[in-house]
Amino acid sequence: MSSPLTPRERRFVAEYARLRNAKQAALNAGYAPRWAQMLGSRILHKPHIVAALAAAGVAAPRGPHPRTQIRQPASRLRRGLTPRQQRFVEEYLVCGNASEAARRIGLSAKNARANGYRLARRPMVAAAIKAAQERSARRTAISADRVRDELAALAFSDIRDFADWDATHLRVRSAKDIDPQDRAAIAELRIKHGKNGGYTRLRLYPKLAALEALSRHLGISLKNGGRPPAAYARAAEAEEAAKRAADDAIRERLARIKHGGKDGEGNGKP
Repeated sequence: MSSPLTPRERRFVAEYARLRNAKQAALNAGYAPRWAQMLGSRILHKPHIVAALAAAGVAAPRGPHPRTQIRQPASRLRRGLTPRQQRFVEEYLVCGNASEAARRIGLSAKNARANGYRLARRPMVAAAIKAAQERSARRTAISADRVRDELAALAFSDIRDFADWDATHLRVRSAKDIDPQDRAAIAELRIKHGKNGGYTRLRLYPKLAALEALSRHLGISLKNGGRPPAAYARAAEAEEAAKRAADDAIRERLARIKHGGKDGEGNGKP
């Protein structure tokens, strides 16, 4: 007499009869995803499962690769992002950093950089991030040109466009006299009046940070003094050659001293 089926085994038999796929039947029956493939194959060989399948008009598969087993493509078994990948996408959209997003979803802080890089490179994850960014850009009317224009306003701002001053006074121009695009460069404007006088404070956003960000958008490197890569490589090579020559001269001088010679021997000096 065969053993009675547990509720989970009954679900497995029903799902296998419908799908002819042991792994997917195990998943649908509630078995752990990590062990579904192994358990699905093992359950199929239990006598009472074989008998239940036979009663349902389904022949239990035999051998390692049975013809009756239907193998579904991975794309059909799992469509879309996993819950962890979805959380990664959401956190990446907030912080814009793959390593930080990996830490925020609970991945190892020690390997956050590698884990974040690996997740961000997955085609489905990268596509989800790109699609979300494009939707956000459409909603906010943000474009690459608009970003570059804003950075240019910060990078090329001139304090004389905002204020006049002399040795004793600073006078800030009125808002209507300042170009709207230039006003974006103002980081702080404070005017205070009091019984003992007052003060005016005007501060613009850092130009260097804006120049660096703008250069990245335009593909221009501010490193190496702004020289082209080839010119920098030649200059670096010449500098390295001069350094090697100086090191060789020092080593040769030390070798003469070590072997009893005086510094300067060989040049006719005592």
